[in-house]
Amino acid sequence: MATEFHDLKQYIQRHIFIILIMVVAFGLRFWEYWNLPFQHDELSALLRTYINGWDGFIETSVKRDNHPAGVQLLIWGLTASGGYSAWWIKLPFLLAGVWSIWLTYALANRLAGQSTALISAAILSSAQLHITYSQWARPYILGLCAVLVVAWLLVRIRASDDGRIEWYILLMIGIAAAAYTHYFALLQVILLVAISLYGLPRSKIIYVISASFLSALIFLPHLSVTLHHLNRGGIGEWLQPKDWDYGFEVIAYTANYSWWVGGLVLVLCISGMLRFNNHLSGVRLGLLILGILPYIIAFAYSRLVNPLLHQGVLFFSIPFFVLWMASFSEVKQPVIGFAAMFLLAVSSTAVVQDRLHYFINYQSEYETSIMWFDELSNKDEMKLGHLLDIRQDFTRLYSDWGFVDAEDLVFADSLWTRNNIQEYLDKQQMPYFFFAMTNATRPDLLAAVIDHYPCVEEVKHYHTGEAYLLSRRCDTRNLIVDKAVGDEYLNREPKAYSTNMDWTDSAWPDHKNLQLVASVRGEVENSALVVTSSTLNDSKTWSGIQFMDYLNKSYDIQRAYQSVYLNELDSETDRIKAYVWLNESPALHLIGFDAYYFPSNPFKGKLHRPFAKR
Repeated sequence: MATEFHDLKQYIQRHIFIILIMVVAFGLRFWEYWNLPFQHDELSALLRTYINGWDGFIETSVKRDNHPAGVQLLIWGLTASGGYSAWWIKLPFLLAGVWSIWLTYALANRLAGQSTALISAAILSSAQLHITYSQWARPYILGLCAVLVVAWLLVRIRASDDGRIEWYILLMIGIAAAAYTHYFALLQVILLVAISLYGLPRSKIIYVISASFLSALIFLPHLSVTLHHLNRGGIGEWLQPKDWDYGFEVIAYTANYSWWVGGLVLVLCISGMLRFNNHLSGVRLGLLILGILPYIIAFAYSRLVNPLLHQGVLFFSIPFFVLWMASFSEVKQPVIGFAAMFLLAVSSTAVVQDRLHYFINYQSEYETSIMWFDELSNKDEMKLGHLLDIRQDFTRLYSDWGFVDAEDLVFADSLWTRNNIQEYLDKQQMPYFFFAMTNATRPDLLAAVIDHYPCVEEVKHYHTGEAYLLSRRCDTRNLIVDKAVGDEYLNREPKAYSTNMDWTDSAWPDHKNLQLVASVRGEVENSALVVTSSTLNDSKTWSGIQFMDYLNKSYDIQRAYQSVYLNELDSETDRIKAYVWLNESPALHLIGFDAYYFPSNPFKGKLHRPFAKR
């Protein structure tokens, strides 16, 4: 027993730094993980578990997604065996996130030594990008584990003298697992196998190619689904082609958008470069190719065929770029261990304090807002109206799980189709009003809701949406312009445009929304517009919102709305011009035209993007 304890003590002493990194990696991913909500893509996957039989799984669950079937099959099995609790669904992905750090360390240690292994593990264990995808029940982290296993096996095969057949069996399984998880994980293992063949003895080449061929046979039943996905092309209009420098943004995200983290890594790497000459070794060259070639392929495909480039498709190549960078940090123990600990501390602090990860990723416009609405509705003193502009099918999932009764909820989608948004808002008599929205919500809808309930009692901002508790007790908007035009008559022939409001954004603080409210009388059914135009980045932008979208036929005076996100404008050069345009309406009287600024969501999309300077 004493000998075993002594051996354990020696093992811990030799591996103390990676043990500490693994403890931190576990803590960062599992911190209050029982409070993690489902995000949009996870809810989409869970919605696709409500199917009957295998045919339904392929047609409804897999073909409608743009990912291979593996992870969707796992989620289907998890829900069937343990229900829809977030902690249960996310658990395998969280464990895979921690295991991937160990795999990175083990791979780097064999490829380039202890310095590379510790620095790589420290960076990835505390990178918000890696933590986020470890906490989401999506294909990325499982695909990365498969890629790292394949890489580790190929390194072991190259280094071993004996022909251990189990390595090749595991290699076959690893390649097939990557293929069934994510198409860019498959691309990564194809590149790995291709690079590993260089300089490999012929006998091993035959085994590696044979294992790859057998993995292709395992993937063959999925080929028709893959061809269906390829025929679909991109992943929707929401993703636009990236500029050539997008790769630098992903690198910055891996460093938590922190100059401290990036600076520490650069200091370590540059110091190694100055002391060592073998900068173009085969290992470093291979890591660099594995780190940047998938980006080049994804960028070219996004530009020439269909946009698909985002940080998720690069998730499988990022560790290899990190390994390439860290391979220059050749410092002896224990100095490199303390350097890795310092880097880990700085990067973890950036995640918690600067990136606000445990605020942003632990809330959503679905679960968090629905729970808040349920809490408000159950208060006896709270007489509450509501309108939800979030996906009804996702909300019904929470109804099925017992969070809320979806049958009693009013959704904006159903009101838009009947053209009675305005009528619904005009009829509201409750003293309080609840409104929830996503980032895809028309901003003029928020302006319309707040025009009816102008006092913001409380607001919750999420990176993918917002929720408001509103009342009529006050007006929290800030008036910029009150243009009581006094029945300015507009006619299509002599005067199709009203007088305009024209100003720079020096009139309001940074990160605000401009909300315009136009009051008119006349025939507005034929698409009169509230128009805004601006000079943005040396180009003119134009947008118009139809009056008819907010028409209430029981009212003589109509009100219509337009919104502009001011944080997208340059405060020094851009100007806003707002006016009413008749479009196809014959004539109308413009009675009033008010402009307000209103706080915008400071966290919108910030889980993946840097915060503005504060």
